Amino acid sequence: MLSLIEWRREIFKIYSDVRAERNGALAWRKWKTKREKLFRYHPESPTFNAKRKTGSNPTPILYPYNSNFCLSSKYKILESSEILELITDDNSITRIQPFLKTTDLFEKLNTELTIFKILGYGGGLFLPFFDMGCFSKGENYEGGRYLIDTIKGADLGECKKNELRLDFNFSYNPSCSYNSKWSCPIIKHYNKIPSLIDAGEKKPNEIL
Repeated sequence: MLSLIEWRREIFKIYSDVRAERNGALAWRKWKTKREKLFRYHPESPTFNAKRKTGSNPTPILYPYNSNFCLSSKYKILESSEILELITDDNSITRIQPFLKTTDLFEKLNTELTIFKILGYGGGLFLPFFDMGCFSKGENYEGGRYLIDTIKGADLGECKKNELRLDFNFSYNPSCSYNSKWSCPIIKHYNKIPSLIDAGEKKPNEIL
């Protein structure tokens, strides 16, 4: 438990530093370097294997920084009664609800994205997505990627009031893409981007 708390603190600190840095490429380089160190050494890393030598755990495979996907968007609040139930790692149920809808991404992505509200204790925002790289043996994880998950610390903040920072260079794979011991929320009926997002993490070369 203490190890997990330490991991969470490190992730929260990394994203705090990202929000403080307005230069997207520089923020991404710092994010990349610090996450690689965590993945390589930390026992809570999704790639951790006790049989490996210390410091030799695999690190995420990333596209080069792509300024075309350093985006932001205003949003509208949704009035939705739909509640989705997701099975999490300990076989408990997490309930989420469509909460926000972007309003400025269609020109770039040919779609707008839904951001979910996590219901219950802790709350938070959650933005999973699929793109064309997730299909037909593409370079991205077939279960999709995450851009925002504030409960876990993944929060890019706002560019200015009521405008979310949505830089897809910070998109990352769920833990289950690296290790089959994890159970990750996969939401297939929302946020299907009809083009390749060649930014952020690629799918891993191996799954533990």
